[in-house]
Amino acid sequence: MPVGEDTRGVDTLEVVAVLLPFLYGLFFCVALGNALLMLRPGVKKEGPAIRFLIPARDEEENLRVLLPLLAAQGKITVFDDDSSDATAAVARDLGAEVIRAEAPLPPGWTGKNRANHLLGFSDYEEEYICFLDADVRVSPDFASRLRSMAQPNRVATAFPAIRHGDFPEPIMLGWVGWSLLALNPFFLVRLTGKGHNRFTNGQITLWPAELYRKLRANEQVRHHILEDVLIGRLLGKNNVPVDVAILSADLSVQMYKTWRKAFDGMSKNSFEIAGSSLGTFLLAFFLLVLAWGWLILPWWGAALLFGSSVCTSAVVRGNILYSLALPLSLTVGAVTLVRSWWWHRTGQTVWKGRKYTP
Repeated sequence: MPVGEDTRGVDTLEVVAVLLPFLYGLFFCVALGNALLMLRPGVKKEGPAIRFLIPARDEEENLRVLLPLLAAQGKITVFDDDSSDATAAVARDLGAEVIRAEAPLPPGWTGKNRANHLLGFSDYEEEYICFLDADVRVSPDFASRLRSMAQPNRVATAFPAIRHGDFPEPIMLGWVGWSLLALNPFFLVRLTGKGHNRFTNGQITLWPAELYRKLRANEQVRHHILEDVLIGRLLGKNNVPVDVAILSADLSVQMYKTWRKAFDGMSKNSFEIAGSSLGTFLLAFFLLVLAWGWLILPWWGAALLFGSSVCTSAVVRGNILYSLALPLSLTVGAVTLVRSWWWHRTGQTVWKGRKYTP
């Protein structure tokens, strides 16, 4: 070797080449385990009544579709969050109770946290409450599945089927589902009863009403935009078990219709995944390494990575073809994290007409 030649680049590649197969293999095993062994709730026709609670801001179109599907399965309360459309009128016409805030959004609160908090403390008799986003769609067996998961002193959440938006929206969001289902061994928590999932999906969360009121969950994370992940961590801190299920046969969601809305939607809250500048940049770099590290590995390295993507797509009944775009999606995820950090740092976080400052 010539004198003075710098070998640091070669050493770094060697380290990456050793670590990546282990990581890809681990992520494949986690994704496969979740796809095969996560909770799939049965149907329980009789059981506790469930009140459906829906925070809604300019959700007229979604409520027109969702409420007729849900009305036969339980009573519904909709929080009209200062909507500029006919959200409240549509909800009432379709049989839902509608509540509104008596004052503007207080400083230090995000809109959804305020909405869920007031919904959770509204008047109802049901023993269980289920928070739902307005953009979900449910099957006739949806409530029966929920009743089979309803347990005192436990919270339940689930992964729905994903209804893709216009291309390339699936690529803008693919990194999110993969990160959740390939990095979190939900199936192990279920099988062993050890550990804690530390996760809730804000699209669908089932609570014992008394427990929600005791913890005042949304109030405790009131200034956070990524409230569902923070509530999952709060439940872990309080030793409240969380059951994570696959409900893709009875629940679906389309979060965003276009790539730009998906990019902006994830940029508003991704910073809170890590919660710090250093953590955000390290996570973004990690996603980039995972996205393209397979290029320096034998063919089976790529097979493990893409195999984990296929497994996560199967859980949410997504288009398997988009699994092949995982490297692009992970790259988008890295960019989204940095953009979210910049929005947070400069006070540019805006969602549904509201500006949120750090």
